Amino acid sequence: MSCQQNSSVEPDFPLTKAYYSFRVFRPTDPRQPRNEVGFDTLAYRAEDGSIRILTNRTVYFTNEYDTTIYANVPADRVLEGYLSARKAQNVTIEVGLIDKSGAKQKQDYRLVGVENQDPTVLMPVRVKVRTEVPLADVKAINK
Repeated sequence: MSCQQNSSVEPDFPLTKAYYSFRVFRPTDPRQPRNEVGFDTLAYRAEDGSIRILTNRTVYFTNEYDTTIYANVPADRVLEGYLSARKAQNVTIEVGLIDKSGAKQKQDYRLVGVENQDPTVLMPVRVKVRTEVPLADVKAINK
């Protein structure tokens, strides 16, 4: 008689890469050559399920700032991102999977904006996305 015990440490799906794309847009203010955007909070859910947070960062750019963070998909397959920015007209979060070729396979997307914003007025813009990736999508990416 043979007894085999399943390990509860291994996830029931292959290790899969996810991405979080955070994008901030603000039209160029003709009175100054560059724009400044302050991230109050930029957060994403890591492989172990914990939330990783970057706060109080300032970046300078012409019209648009884009950053992409790569992480392994958590065992519960939940992708979650949050961005709060000052001095932005709109902010976007896109989350998805990375296939074997390295291409992005979008799962969810959120855009939040402030309409007709005066470049001299500072208004916070916040966006959050949370989605559970279907197991079938994870398995299809790994084929």
